[in-house]
Amino acid sequence: FPHKFTSELKGKNVIEDDQAVFQIDVENDDAEVTWLKDGVPIVPDGKRIQIVKEDNNGFKKGMREFKQCVERDSIIFNVEVKDPNAPIDFFINGDNVKDIPGARVETKDLGDGKHQLIINKADMKDNGTVTCKIPSNRGDEILESKSAFTVVKGEEAPRIGDVGPVTGVAKKQCNMTIPYQVEG
Repeated sequence: FPHKFTSELKGKNVIEDDQAVFQIDVENDDAEVTWLKDGVPIVPDGKRIQIVKEDNNGFKKGMREFKQCVERDSIIFNVEVKDPNAPIDFFINGDNVKDIPGARVETKDLGDGKHQLIINKADMKDNGTVTCKIPSNRGDEILESKSAFTVVKGEEAPRIGDVGPVTGVAKKQCNMTIPYQVEG
């Protein structure tokens, strides 16, 4: 049956003898694609013309390889998959987020194959790896996208140093210095 293209073929301006790469996405990974030039099928010869059929593992857009946030802030991981109906599972350090108690970790289905994992009030012990897993359309194969992340120490309440006795004249301005230290 006819397959649909999910991206547009873009024109290229290249200098003679430079490489020109054309790329197109189709809705099904196993769709047969025929490349034409001036209405004539392009036959790959392995030297000048190569046709590479790549699979981006079911992910339109995987997660960033590394993320960082400040303690007590939220950190958001975005992923976009080809099949908007594909079941998505997120894992933090190997643990399925569905098994993590509490409302600190949440997942959102934004529609059109876009999904988010949100860790609210990130803690230093949250450091690790987030993995998104989806089933492949090729048997029992599971596809995944990973992102390592760290949580850096946030600002803490100031620690007040020692303050000596304060003396001054009543109803007059009094200046004093209070030593303090803020970590994070």
